[in-house]
Amino acid sequence: MENYTMDKTERSQLITCQICGRSILEKEAIIEVNEDDVKLICFNCSSLNGTCYRCRYALKCEFDDAIDTLPHFVCAQNNKGHVIITSDIPNPERIEKYCKVCRCWDDEYGCFKQGNRNSIPTCRNYIERE
Repeated sequence: MENYTMDKTERSQLITCQICGRSILEKEAIIEVNEDDVKLICFNCSSLNGTCYRCRYALKCEFDDAIDTLPHFVCAQNNKGHVIITSDIPNPERIEKYCKVCRCWDDEYGCFKQGNRNSIPTCRNYIERE
């Protein structure tokens, strides 16, 4: 693999993505236009447009952040024949208390902020981060 060094003209063409802050070449930037707002963004942020990553409500998760005596996870046991399988699952009481009242919760899909963010549709509460 060959080492690549940028000359001065290429270095001056580096810009910062206005969403994630990553350095990108100006010629690789994507121009995003929302009403009166124009941003130069990277390909990754462009591909995440319309997902929880870009939603204003996905910044804080009470399930993770709330200080409470309820544990985050509880141990569940499943019997399969003669074998008992134990695994940690999200605490159903904590989900009832914090998740089901959150804007990012859907009865059909569960939490939009966890795991498969890009494989499920965005919820009806989606508002772009400023």
